[in-house]
Amino acid sequence: MALVSAGELRDAAEAIRGDVVDFCRRLIRVPSETGCEGAVAEVFRAELERLGFESVILDAFGNVCARVPGAALDGNLLLTGHLDQVRVETHFPGHEGQWRSDPFAAEIRDGCIWGRGASDVKGALAAQVHAARLLESMKPDMPGDVIVSGVVHDEQSFPLGIRVLCEETLPRLGWNVDMAVTGSATSLDIALGHMGKVELDVTLKGVSRHLREVEHAINPIYESRTLVEVLRQVARDLPASPVLGRERMAPTGVTTTSPQSSITPSAYTASINWRFLPGRAKEDVTQELERACHEAASANPDFKFQIVEKPLTVTSYTGVERTVGASCGAFLMPETDPFVQRVKRALEAVGQTPGFTTWTVPTHAGYLGGTLGLPTVGYSPCEYEFNHTTEDRVGVDALFEAMIGYAAIALGL
Repeated sequence: MALVSAGELRDAAEAIRGDVVDFCRRLIRVPSETGCEGAVAEVFRAELERLGFESVILDAFGNVCARVPGAALDGNLLLTGHLDQVRVETHFPGHEGQWRSDPFAAEIRDGCIWGRGASDVKGALAAQVHAARLLESMKPDMPGDVIVSGVVHDEQSFPLGIRVLCEETLPRLGWNVDMAVTGSATSLDIALGHMGKVELDVTLKGVSRHLREVEHAINPIYESRTLVEVLRQVARDLPASPVLGRERMAPTGVTTTSPQSSITPSAYTASINWRFLPGRAKEDVTQELERACHEAASANPDFKFQIVEKPLTVTSYTGVERTVGASCGAFLMPETDPFVQRVKRALEAVGQTPGFTTWTVPTHAGYLGGTLGLPTVGYSPCEYEFNHTTEDRVGVDALFEAMIGYAAIALGL
């Protein structure tokens, strides 16, 4: 139990209210599309150093992290968000529109800070950093270490920056993580999980021929009719959860290998995007699709297929290249989990009234909670409805409350 009171924490936060707003605006003013996060990473790193953290690290992949040592009486907490943002022109379907102000002006209007990345998730990052600043003066009361991090290469939904941080950087530093709070949008509620995601390439093999001998071809485009029926059948039988709903799966693109219009292709590839429930892994859904395709092939000898996880090769702004599969883990924390209850009690202790929610899209919490199995929740001032829209913004009051909330969680109030 922390010795600092909720009132003392609020008083300390009030004294730096303007600083967290200023830092959030500075983050928004720096464009940081995925793969081009160098400038915003420098702003993030410089703020950590300006605030006097004893250990500020920029890793080889471009992630930035710092540690606030605690009393070693409990596990270590990771506060994390991503530094990259989607392009200004990127919008969810149905949310197209015109920006009412410069998306990088970080204008304050109607009680909010407006701009690209404000809600995804630069508002949360600013609150986490200044929560860690509050904790610096309260280290004797903090049960464990707190690591704050801004990671790169997250927006492609196959969170690579967080993988590098947890698998390479933190082990090299000897910084252990026992639990995590991520900054993806929750509107100050507690997010307990989301479905996992995998992108699969289903390739149908054919026999290529010029049109002059097309009668000897096996055209995989024709065989794609069988694949469509397989996908429809699999989609009809997807399992459901009372909390997260029904799994989702759909083909999202096709390619062929035909070198020119007078030659039939030797291969046809359909890209499949599958959102799967906790308790299932990418291997499970891949095998499910393979079984359905094998059944179809038994009735159609020309239906020859191969299924692979789509590979993703990226180069960070530091020039480091990584190739990973296009997937993200699924997880769902029970409301009764001790860490979930600790988070809820801490937020209530500082006067907040969080509810429980889940995300409808994958986040890097899926790697932490799903792949690593760490106790993980989301808590953020950001609002999901403004992600990837021209209404992108974060509330100033919510930013302040989140700063207090992150600190309260770390202190175990």
